[in-house]
Amino acid sequence: KTAARFFAIYDERREDAKACGALLLIFPTILAAATAFIVVVLGLGSLVGHSLVSDPLSLTLLITLIALTPVQALESVVMSLLAVFGGAKPVFWQRYVLGPGLQLSVVLLVMLAQGDAQLLALGYVVSGLLYAAIYLVALFKILRRRGLLAAFRRDRLELPWRELFGFSLPIYLSDVAYLIRVPLVVLL
Repeated sequence: KTAARFFAIYDERREDAKACGALLLIFPTILAAATAFIVVVLGLGSLVGHSLVSDPLSLTLLITLIALTPVQALESVVMSLLAVFGGAKPVFWQRYVLGPGLQLSVVLLVMLAQGDAQLLALGYVVSGLLYAAIYLVALFKILRRRGLLAAFRRDRLELPWRELFGFSLPIYLSDVAYLIRVPLVVLL
């Protein structure tokens, strides 16, 4: 949500230095938050994992699907950036052709290999990484074509910490509160 909002604003105002600074802030923030999430979930899982999940296959599937969290967050941000800087055509091809095509390929390969749910989950992680890599290449080409990569010079770079985190932190916390309200009621 933050990427879509601020990159559209920076693009409209032609604030390339802020856009590049925001890029340098957003990607490490996503990776740090996703890593923290994975560490917390795995830490809690090791403490109470055997009492909550007794089947080792279910635990392996859960861990594999948790690995999709940072991949999907990265995909979401890059999709927002493609929408702002690239327009509708790259978004259409990436979201409605490439993504479903990769997922269908994974399902077909698992069926041909007579694989199980664990192989399917691993295939989704690998296809998500491939999908994110293709997204990043497309985004890099668009940014280079628009001349935004020239703003990545140290002397021109502006890091809009306050704008980005002042907007995104309340949204993130409200999303987390919304997501845990039902499970929290059940646990209480």
